[in-house]
Order: sequence, then structure tokens, then C-alpha cells
Amino acid sequence: MRKRISSNQKMGMVLRILRGETFDEVSRTEGVMIADLHTWHERFLNAGTHGLKNAPREAKETEYERVIGKLQMEIELLKKKSLFKIQKNL
Repeated sequence: MRKRISSNQKMGMVLRILRGETFDEVSRTEGVMIADLHTWHERFLNAGTHGLKNAPREAKETEYERVIGKLQMEIELLKKKSLFKIQKNL
């Protein structure tokens, strides 16, 4: 899973590119994918800082991922609990 990057961090990276650093340099120093940098660069050029903010859809997807992770943990715990009961009854 990728780390979450704030709009301020994205803006800082885009500004470095606009000041002359290459996408590759920024990608290596910040540990982000070049494709993400290109996306943020285009969004910034088209919509300014507003374009760098996470869309509500992305926030919703993050919430879904969190819920799925929690459910997966619960399933594993229930499996272990069932195995424990079976072994206890033997």
C-alpha cells in the first residue's frame, strides 16, 4: 500500500520540478512513482493547488480499503477460534 501524501507535499514536489529538477530526481529523493509526479504536475498546471487535493472518491476508496482490512482480520480470528474449539472438543 502506498503512503498517503498531502496536497502540500505534492505541491512541494511539483514546484521542485517547475524550478528545474527532473521528474527522476524528485522521484528518487521523495520515494514516489514518476507516473504520480506527472499526474500531479498536470493537475497543478490545469487547476493549481486545488488539483492536488485528494478527490472525495479517493477518500471513499481509502475508507473501503480500511473496512475490507478489518473484515479480513475478523475472518482470520473467527477461523482460528473455530479451529481452537474443534481441537478442544477432540
